Amino acid sequence: MNRNNPNDIVAFRKRKKQKSNLINLIIFAIVTICVLLVVLNFRAIVAPLQGIAPRLFNTFTGTTMGEAGFPVKLPGSTGYAFDNFEDGFTIVTDTYVYMYAANGAQYDLWQHGYANPRMSVNDKRILVYDQNGRQFSLYSKNGRVYHNSTDDRIVYAEMGSGDMAAIVYRGTVYTNILEIFDGRGNWKYRHRFVDEHIMRVAFMNNDKDIIVAVIGFYGGDNTAAVYRFDTTTADEEDGVWKSVLPLNALPLAIHADEENVFVLCDTGLFSFEADSGKSKGVFSFVGNIIDHDLNSDFSALLINDFSAGITWLVLLDSSAQIIAQAQVPAGSSQVKISKDGVYVLEPYRIACYDTLLSDYEAFSLDEEFTKFINIGNDILLFGYDMVEKLDSL
Repeated sequence: MNRNNPNDIVAFRKRKKQKSNLINLIIFAIVTICVLLVVLNFRAIVAPLQGIAPRLFNTFTGTTMGEAGFPVKLPGSTGYAFDNFEDGFTIVTDTYVYMYAANGAQYDLWQHGYANPRMSVNDKRILVYDQNGRQFSLYSKNGRVYHNSTDDRIVYAEMGSGDMAAIVYRGTVYTNILEIFDGRGNWKYRHRFVDEHIMRVAFMNNDKDIIVAVIGFYGGDNTAAVYRFDTTTADEEDGVWKSVLPLNALPLAIHADEENVFVLCDTGLFSFEADSGKSKGVFSFVGNIIDHDLNSDFSALLINDFSAGITWLVLLDSSAQIIAQAQVPAGSSQVKISKDGVYVLEPYRIACYDTLLSDYEAFSLDEEFTKFINIGNDILLFGYDMVEKLDSL
């Protein structure tokens, strides 16, 4: 470049300015594209961040994000699931997983994005799955632990006592497929059922074994059976034992502990030895099961005997033999065993019976509630649009 030629300097400056403008244009285009991507994917970007601010707030202040006290106003939703969690409770709606402290203060919420959300809860974990969908997630008090997607549609899922989760799929080649995942979402076990439908599952033996109740259809009748599988073995293990239930029995619920396995069907409660699967006893009934609470010490059944027009509360021992039986008001909807006795949610009141059903205390309610849980010595009642607390009876 000739330093004595002014035209060369002008051309140099023009080229430099054009280069600078091009760089600015490229930067502007990149920023514009990023903004558009954020706008178009805002929900997907924000969903994983739900709950971070509340947890940071809790960490630095030692407090919760919501106001303490009852009643707790329910968030707007077309459906709710309500249960104990940690020292408080959880509510799962069609959009979010809400976590509350025992004092009623909300301390976290997470968006799940499932069309038909269902949950299974233990003391420390919440398993949320999309029924008839292909996704499930595990939550702790600190938020979502993992999220998994599947190839087959989910029929049913169940949490163990720890971090293990059992997922039941509707297969294309197989009737049902059972898979188990650990607390990090890693696959651990699988069993395929060729011609039997899984009705219920329950973990036992520190989540190392699983009890599975199934039904199959042969010659117009359904044949139910109960299996115990060792989940630490290789795939397609034949199982520890199998016990066959009477024809046309429909399994509704399972409870398993170190000594006993209880299987509640629409016709009776069956008790088995946990080690061998040998039958210990059966309690047969007529009518419909309204609610149940199966316990290691004894079981409580709420039965609508429609032929007699009576609602029965029945307590059974570990061999499914009757301890006590009493008539309760029509419209009773829930039974729960606690250290104080047996609670029954009746229309406009809640009653606490002793373990022989010979005495009870009752507390009147101002409105009807659909469910209750125990937190310490308190009872939380789930209503139409709120959660109310009832001090212990």
